[in-house]
Amino acid sequence: MLPIKGQFTNELCEFYLRIEDYNSARQLAVQILKDDSVNATALLVMGFVNEIDGNLIMAISYYEKIIANNSKDTNALKRKALVEMNLRMDKQAFVDINLAIELDRFDPETLVIRGMISIYSFHKKIDAIVDYNQALLLNPLYALALYHRGYAYLKYGNVEYARDDFVKADGLGNKEAGSMLKQYFPDSEFQPTN
Repeated sequence: MLPIKGQFTNELCEFYLRIEDYNSARQLAVQILKDDSVNATALLVMGFVNEIDGNLIMAISYYEKIIANNSKDTNALKRKALVEMNLRMDKQAFVDINLAIELDRFDPETLVIRGMISIYSFHKKIDAIVDYNQALLLNPLYALALYHRGYAYLKYGNVEYARDDFVKADGLGNKEAGSMLKQYFPDSEFQPTN
């Protein structure tokens, strides 16, 4: 058995999560937490794995443990906000994502999440587009931002901009963008690459 302490074990736990070996990620996170009950990496992994399993309330509890020990942990705040959005805890999701943005204004993922909350929870298309634009200024090849901006444009009624964003996002490997192209633009000269 591997030693449960140290940077290597944290990195291994994150690696399992990234390659979607959720069982190994969970097992290693549980072992880490036996020795260090506030290990942020293991708590984040446990939160994410619980999200995957559909245990959203449990996921929030793991993220809250991280935040209780480090109120400036933007990763935990982002994940918590996403889960809250999915649980229709819209106001709290907005509070958490705004705090994450205050802590790191240069994280495009945080801006995309706020855009998602704006459009999916509050139906604020323009606010969402502004956040997606800001994220794309920080990372012009951010496929998720392009996909969500395309969706916001579609809901706003600007189908040309929507199609352009879906084409770009699809070209960057976003499968959902390819599905949107097939669904909304079946006769388009642009066909999904995925």
